[in-house]
Amino acid sequence: MNKAPVRQPSHKPLAPADWRVDIGHRLITLMPYKAVGTTVFMTAFFVVYLHLLHHPVHPVTLMPLTPIDHWIRFEPWSLLIYLTLWVYVSLAPALIESKRGLFGYAAAIGGVCIVGLVIFWLWPTAVPAPQIDWAQFPGFGELKNVDGTGNACPSLHVATAVFSGFWLHR
Repeated sequence: MNKAPVRQPSHKPLAPADWRVDIGHRLITLMPYKAVGTTVFMTAFFVVYLHLLHHPVHPVTLMPLTPIDHWIRFEPWSLLIYLTLWVYVSLAPALIESKRGLFGYAAAIGGVCIVGLVIFWLWPTAVPAPQIDWAQFPGFGELKNVDGTGNACPSLHVATAVFSGFWLHR
């Protein structure tokens, strides 16, 4: 069986057209592993996350609002930023070119998520319900029904976003 030569990542700057070819190659490399792995990982994560959210085993601690919470007001358009998490968290593994790199990423992001989920299990938290008439913002209704205000600290949105950003920068 002929094996295709393994492309070694280059750290030299790519010409303008070359970076698009490189990204295209990265996206299709190991596609079945990436598609199935990302789907299975996110499904397993959400099964555990939502179970802990809706069935806390310890009393829920209400987190105090900080001055920043009072300073940043609610903006309906921010839902788009919130939802882009799934793009950039999926982008990091989509651009990995080797099985070793892909499994290393899975282990590392899995570790980040496990730490967060263990904290949610040991110390469930919530933020105070905002005084907002949600009927004015129908796009948020389903999000509120699914996610609510629980499992607020630590923020796995921030943790996975920062982790993915660092991984992409490597």
